[in-house]
Amino acid sequence: MELSTFCVDTLQIDSALKSGSTHLILEDPAVSLRSFSDEAGSPQRLATLVQHARAQHPDILLSLNLDLLPHMSQLDLVSHYIHTARDLGITRIRVQDPGLARLIQDLYPTAICHLATETGNANLASMERHSTPFARQCFVLDMALSDMKNAADSLPCEFEIMVQGPILIQYSQRRFLKGFSGNIPDLGAVFAARDTEYPGRLYRFYDNPHGHFMYLYFDRCLLSCLTELQTLSVHSWLIDARGESLAYLETALTAYRDAYTTSDDRGTQIASLKALSERPQRPGFFRANLTDQERGTPKTTEVPFGRVIDVIKESSFTIQVTQDFLTEGPLVAITPEGKKIPLKSREIRDLAGNPVAQGQTGQLLRFFWQKGICSNSVIV
Repeated sequence: MELSTFCVDTLQIDSALKSGSTHLILEDPAVSLRSFSDEAGSPQRLATLVQHARAQHPDILLSLNLDLLPHMSQLDLVSHYIHTARDLGITRIRVQDPGLARLIQDLYPTAICHLATETGNANLASMERHSTPFARQCFVLDMALSDMKNAADSLPCEFEIMVQGPILIQYSQRRFLKGFSGNIPDLGAVFAARDTEYPGRLYRFYDNPHGHFMYLYFDRCLLSCLTELQTLSVHSWLIDARGESLAYLETALTAYRDAYTTSDDRGTQIASLKALSERPQRPGFFRANLTDQERGTPKTTEVPFGRVIDVIKESSFTIQVTQDFLTEGPLVAITPEGKKIPLKSREIRDLAGNPVAQGQTGQLLRFFWQKGICSNSVIV
């Protein structure tokens, strides 16, 4: 089992090796989208990282993280770094754009390609199609354990799973926060904002020359799921500590390194990661694709008939009807967190604004807005 992590400087390399990492994914700011480095990238800078890593551990496994989503104007840059990886003897190249596999094969035929998309590639047909050019694929974060097991047992390529790290929920090449000023806490290139309806949720926004990034309010942490995790046939556990302290990196690597050999209290390690990151540590979608909704399952006496798919604050919310119904009896919204909110108004309208007294499966209907009701709430 490889214990993989990202490194953008020599300090991270030293910490990663000291804490048991067996696979370093080297980041150069020129071609790595979110390296959290203020330095300018260059092939010479990458060469320094390679030399430093091999001086500490001559046989350490190295990869280049080339996860740009390049436009035509950037293909020369990408090609230059593929040649650089070849010249430095970096045998593995990690990409997010599956189309780059052909370019890598043309320029560096012996390179081993890994695919790590942030979204998509979540079904067996897609992963099977990518299993030919890519020796390894990283499971996307909204894939449940059952689906990952099916893929790992069915397909010939290797797989990787991110066991620890942030969950990216938005990316744009536009730098939305460049020059922004206001009352949002400024953490260098990282800003934070609280959800107005859920004050405890602090979302992070990262801005760099590659664009704008928004992260979920909690980190993915599978330390509480080690029994299930160990049943999954993968070749690599990935720890993503980019943007975090060396203490976070070392704590995470040590915890997962020792997962197979010790029975330490994982609760203490989870608490340490929470304190170091100042974010909750949760399994995310690991156990099921609708993990959040599991906590809001209606009781047997409650009949679910719709799910909220859109909310317009102080105006309305729209549901998709999941079961035919008549508007009899009290109506309640159950949020993803399990909070129950009785509806103050029973008036329902179709999208044309006409009042309705019943709904049919698949129909879209509107209710008056009510504070606390959010997307994916269940109406019963």
